[in-house]
Amino acid sequence: MENLIGLIGFGEAASSMARDFHAAGVQGLWAYDILSNSETHGASIRARAKQYGVTLARSIEELCAQTTYLLAFTSPASAVPVAQSAIPLLRAGQTYVDLNSTSPDMAVQMGKIPCADGVGVCDGAALGNVQKLGNKVPVVVCGTGAEAFRRDLTPYGMDIEVLDAPLGAASAMKMLKTVYSKGLQQLVLEYLLAAQSYGILEQMVNGVHNPMEGKTLAEYADEAMPRLFLHAQRRATEVANAVETVEQGGLEPVMTRAAQTGFERVAALHLTEQFPDIGQMNYQQIAQAVLPYMKKKSK
Repeated sequence: MENLIGLIGFGEAASSMARDFHAAGVQGLWAYDILSNSETHGASIRARAKQYGVTLARSIEELCAQTTYLLAFTSPASAVPVAQSAIPLLRAGQTYVDLNSTSPDMAVQMGKIPCADGVGVCDGAALGNVQKLGNKVPVVVCGTGAEAFRRDLTPYGMDIEVLDAPLGAASAMKMLKTVYSKGLQQLVLEYLLAAQSYGILEQMVNGVHNPMEGKTLAEYADEAMPRLFLHAQRRATEVANAVETVEQGGLEPVMTRAAQTGFERVAALHLTEQFPDIGQMNYQQIAQAVLPYMKKKSK
């Protein structure tokens, strides 16, 4: 199928996708990048386009006129404005797939942009390193046109899962992975710096093993979440002492204080009184039971 794919933005991520689409035999690859003629980035963009058989459109209008699926790799800040400029230009049978790291609300905004009947708008998320994996990176999508997107792009190497969920669900998956992965990075950084400040870096690195001890996240959650609620007050006190320790090392205990606040909040809710069998619950049961109590209250 010719002119199947148009890439909005042609930075590292989009170029990696183009590389693999080209290798898989996609004919008529297109891209549009606002910087393709800039003094600083233009030469490298044009060189990558030539290498991967990509035609650079002169405008977003030309790109929309030429391709079936438009995959947006811009930036979170420009995701909605770019969608607002592209989606109204599309015709029946074309689909816009946003693959930026955006919030669920931004995906919902894109779904409200006026468009012609038969135009698909998809919320998508690449759940891995696009630069490394290219078009083989696992992608989740939801929205109108998602099934057709999977059908037409899977033969060219894409790993696509369609979510039976409204716009915003794919973005939520991406952002919640960020909560875990980026939060873990900051936690480890605070741990390492505090250890260094006390002159015990190697001892603390060598003395602490993976807290999951080879478990999956589900297995770890089944084990850790009941104890969290059963012993919230005791752990709040313990973490308060840890906050002081980090502070005495000359550091701002951002992550440790956040943990203290979290334990104190759980302890104040007295959820073991509401759920006396919480110690025997699995993580799904706990999440369902405590969510109404833990949600942020409206002002």
